[in-house]
Parts: sequence; C-alpha cells; structure tokens
Amino acid sequence: MPSNIASTEAPRLQQAIDFADEARDLHALVATMNDDQRLELTGFKAWTTEDIIRHLHLWNQAADFSVVQPDALTLLKARIDAAGSMRDVERQNVPERGDELVAAWIELALDMETRWADFDPKRRLPWVGPDMSARSSMTARQMEHWAHGQAIYDLLGQERQDTVRLKNIVGVGVNTFGWTFAVGGHQTPGAMPHLSTR
Repeated sequence: MPSNIASTEAPRLQQAIDFADEARDLHALVATMNDDQRLELTGFKAWTTEDIIRHLHLWNQAADFSVVQPDALTLLKARIDAAGSMRDVERQNVPERGDELVAAWIELALDMETRWADFDPKRRLPWVGPDMSARSSMTARQMEHWAHGQAIYDLLGQERQDTVRLKNIVGVGVNTFGWTFAVGGHQTPGAMPHLSTR
C-alpha cells in the first residue's frame, strides 16, 4: 500500500512509516546514479554514496537485530569493540556493492516498515549503547537517513523537499538541546531557539 494512503486502522508506530518514507525518498535519488557516481566523494568526511548506503544498511540491520536476533546484535557490538575502524566493520558485515547494495538496503528498510509499524512505541529494545524504545530506534533510523542523505543531495546538486515527518528529528533536537552543549563542554544557552511548524 502506498505510504500516502490512509489505513482504516492507524499503525501504533508512525515513526516506522516515516523512516521508510525517508528511505524511499533517498532511494529514488540513489537509484538514478550509476556505479561511477556512487563512488564519487561527497562533502561528508570524503565518504562516497556507496559508503553512506553501506553505513545506513548496517545500522538498519543492527536495529532489526534488536528485535529478531539479539545475539547477532551482541556479536556486532563485540566486533565494533575489537575493530580499529567502524568503516572496516561496515565493509566486513555488508560486502555488497553497487546495485546489489542499494537493493539490499531498500528491501530491508521497507520490510522493517511492514513489521515495526505494529510495535508498541514504548517497547524496550537492546542497542549498542543504552537500551531504547522502539519509537526512539525508528526515529534514529530516520534521522540517520535524513542527515547522511543530505551529502548525496549536495553531491548531485539536488534540493531536498522536507516534509512534516521532519518533526520526529526536530523532537530529538529539542529533547537533547541541553545535553548537546554539555557533552561538548559548552555552556547551554539560556533559551532554546523558537520552533514553528509553519
């Protein structure tokens, strides 16, 4: 069912649909690229589009492991702890390249939407850091696709059209406003910037 068609019964975890829609929009852009374009360096840490998709796919897998295969998440955590480079872990765990990688990434994202949309948003799930709720896990997946995806839009000179689903990511920013300054050793401003949905 297309994501813009309302269901007679609203899903319990809207963030799962918002995550998948974010992935759909990014996939529509990445699918227009050939292998050479996907290997061009973006403005983000000299990652290529393929690096970005591999990163997104691995962490989608990790989030899904927290539900379907917690032991696999534990193994991934151990590999991360033992690795000298996160990029090495990503390459080892996601060996696909080119169209095969793009297909694997979007297939998992859409499959997760189908299964996760019926989860209790407050369901607690293990993670590589502290446990988190299903709502937070899906919001994190959407945020990663939105943030990393911008490097691909920039590479191709494309302007992104943001939607109301951005409110999930804004919510994370609001909730972590003070912590963001504190963790960097900075004084938190006295007032948060004004936010509006208009």
